Amino acid sequence: MWFSLLALLPLLSWDGNVQAQADALWNSGKRREAIAQLEAAVQKDPDNTPLRVGLVERELAVHRYRSAWEHLQVQDAQLDALRGRTLYHLGRYEEALPFLGSGSEQNCLARVDALEALGRFDEADEALELAAQLLGAEHARICRLRGQSLARQGKHAEALAQFRSALALDPIDAQALFGLGRALLRTGEREAGLAALEQHRKLLPLIDRYDFALKSLDLDPLHAPNHAELAEVLGLLGQGERAIEAYERGLQLGTGAQQLSPIALRYARFLLEQRQDLPGARSVMQRVLERAIEVRLLVRAGDYAGLARDWGAAVGYFERAAQLRPSDRAILERLNQAQIEQRTQSGR
Repeated sequence: MWFSLLALLPLLSWDGNVQAQADALWNSGKRREAIAQLEAAVQKDPDNTPLRVGLVERELAVHRYRSAWEHLQVQDAQLDALRGRTLYHLGRYEEALPFLGSGSEQNCLARVDALEALGRFDEADEALELAAQLLGAEHARICRLRGQSLARQGKHAEALAQFRSALALDPIDAQALFGLGRALLRTGEREAGLAALEQHRKLLPLIDRYDFALKSLDLDPLHAPNHAELAEVLGLLGQGERAIEAYERGLQLGTGAQQLSPIALRYARFLLEQRQDLPGARSVMQRVLERAIEVRLLVRAGDYAGLARDWGAAVGYFERAAQLRPSDRAILERLNQAQIEQRTQSGR
């Protein structure tokens, strides 16, 4: 422990600017370092509430709930809202409730969830109405929670409308989709209900993967492959525009062929297979090849040029790939075929 704290001394300045220094580290993507700096500062000045709040908020942001709870073991009412959030995430719902007031969106929704988990449904419905006043009735989770409440009361037709509204606002809310399927079955729409439940079954592993990708980004938001992983799962979830944004962010942050090549290959495949956007796929290849030369990129760029019947460009890409791998039979075969197509196209 002492060794780790001593290692941090060059980073620390006990002149009142620790929070600002931690903010700078955090915003630059060095989140572990920011947390370590705040932790060391809190150990040195345990009565400094703003430093402790900053530390716990950042631990919650990267899902370090047990560590956050350890740092909340002081008598300070200013930390009560953070106690509620932390206990909720730890699954200690009964203990969390006294601290889950109506002060923030997170705490309002956590209070409803906690009461439902404890089977205290009347109180959950009251908390839901308070949350709706704060967040508005057209909030995805408010709609879904209202649907669940109505379904519990046997009002399945009304629940249907709420679940549909929730899914319109958040198409990847698995709980809303499950509720929709159950409500459809209860209202006699068996075929549609079974289809929704089957879609829910297929969605669950993707939602788990999506949640993991988000948590990875929470911990390291400037890591290019994290954005590529999020982009891929968003594509599989049918969130095409968000997938494109994530792929572009990955390319923006990526450095060198080792990072850029797999991102570009996945991105281009997504554009071609899911968006039928061959020009877009070619553009991705060309943009990345201007930053990094790699055989797989050249070969894929050549393949896409061939699909566009741009045989001159295809020959150029395959020739560059063959220069890097002169004994690769697959590349030489591609080059030969592209040269034949080019001659045919030009009428020679």
